[in-house]
Amino acid sequence: MSPDITAAPALASDQAVGAPNASMDWHRPAPAAAAPEVDEAAAGSGDDVAPAAPPAPEADPSTAVPSALSASAPSPSAVAPTPVHGDAPDSSASGAGFASAAPAWSALPAAAAPASQAYPGHRANPAPSSPQPQRSLITVASVALIAGVLGGGIGGQFFRPAGTSTAPGTVLNNAGGDSASRPATSIAGVARRVLPTVVSVDTAGPSGGGNGSGAVIQSTGSTAYVLTNNHVILDVVEGGGRIQVQTQEGERYPAQIVGRDPSYDLAVLRVDHGGLPVISMGDSSKVVVGDGVIAIGSPLGLTGTVTSGIVSALRRPVTTNPSNSSDETSFISAIQTDAAINPGNSGGPLVDAKGRMIGVNSAIATLGQDLTGQSGNIGVGFAIPINQARRVAQQIIRTGASTYPVIGVQLDRTYTGGGARIAIVEPTGPASKSGLRVGDIITRIDGRPMDDSTMVITTIRSYMPGDTISITVRRGSGTASVKVTLGSRPSL
Repeated sequence: MSPDITAAPALASDQAVGAPNASMDWHRPAPAAAAPEVDEAAAGSGDDVAPAAPPAPEADPSTAVPSALSASAPSPSAVAPTPVHGDAPDSSASGAGFASAAPAWSALPAAAAPASQAYPGHRANPAPSSPQPQRSLITVASVALIAGVLGGGIGGQFFRPAGTSTAPGTVLNNAGGDSASRPATSIAGVARRVLPTVVSVDTAGPSGGGNGSGAVIQSTGSTAYVLTNNHVILDVVEGGGRIQVQTQEGERYPAQIVGRDPSYDLAVLRVDHGGLPVISMGDSSKVVVGDGVIAIGSPLGLTGTVTSGIVSALRRPVTTNPSNSSDETSFISAIQTDAAINPGNSGGPLVDAKGRMIGVNSAIATLGQDLTGQSGNIGVGFAIPINQARRVAQQIIRTGASTYPVIGVQLDRTYTGGGARIAIVEPTGPASKSGLRVGDIITRIDGRPMDDSTMVITTIRSYMPGDTISITVRRGSGTASVKVTLGSRPSL
């Protein structure tokens, strides 16, 4: 059985992450795939390419960094490509290993490539009288407790005593030592520092409720801001209702949406309660494959859950669409991890071995649904790099809205020859100014090979508006490289 990707809607190129020609599987039937475009995921109009939208006025991406977002990360265009294999990170890199033994690996039989993407978690709890239609994204937000508890099994009913009990009268010596003492660099040490900064995000509306996670990214004496996924709070956006956050101490506070960015699957919430602990942010451009990571959140509604693993891959093209609407499609150049991420982890932090947030957990791949209709972890999870999330959060906190980078073209989704063929060039857009033409096939961006239109879109989204990138195209029998300064478009 092919694994589903529980956190992303159909890919723009009709391919699953890393799997050519794989179909996407949704909990709710998705409409016909829209033509992917670099500027936005526009809804199809029956043609191969949707009509070009008029360019939006460029936003002024400010460099001011509020409070906990003060660590300014360099944009991808200003940083040498992150090494994926072989190179050891320097001492300042995010991924110093944990102070624990590395797990042993055992050979596994070959598995089929993931067949679809889905959110790790946000599956709403439908009201008893009105069951929800199924979605095929398992948003990383959780489906309340129904899947994980299974009738109270967490209380111990699923376990039997192993071995014989100690004979009556036997006294076992205390091993001594401070069982609470753990090195600051251990998983336990990192979890102790980071857990207070992580909250559960609960939603309730006319059709039921849902549960996800979030991280406190800024806090003053009277207000705190929480970063989470857009799909965690989307049911409230579309149908009304309330949002509430719960701290690790069990305190609950109402939350309001400051702004959201479907293009990156991000949202910022405001809590009118100050003094909450704030998470430290890292630099996702310094993450390398093999770095130790920890995922923290509320899978299946179980708050304060900590899992660990490594960075399995970088720059995975992931698309998500929780509402089957082109306006809600996200294109993410994701961090892949084998740390267990399940429904309810959506919006929670992925942190490095020093407890610095390097990603926002957003999607998982699964082998399908269990009897509860909920998909679970198979060791393939995806997080939005914090350098992208930080920029978006800063814009939302400052202005209530955010932007994403564009080059001013739309791509031909029917093209399967390798790379991405340009179908439409906006007359006054960045691509037109740089000399790109209809029919050009984009084969590389900043020297990196491009497999298809989805990879082109997610790669461009990993930069910032105003960055200058090099685009290599195949034109007829020759090739050409041009410099393109990215424009911007409002996310909503």
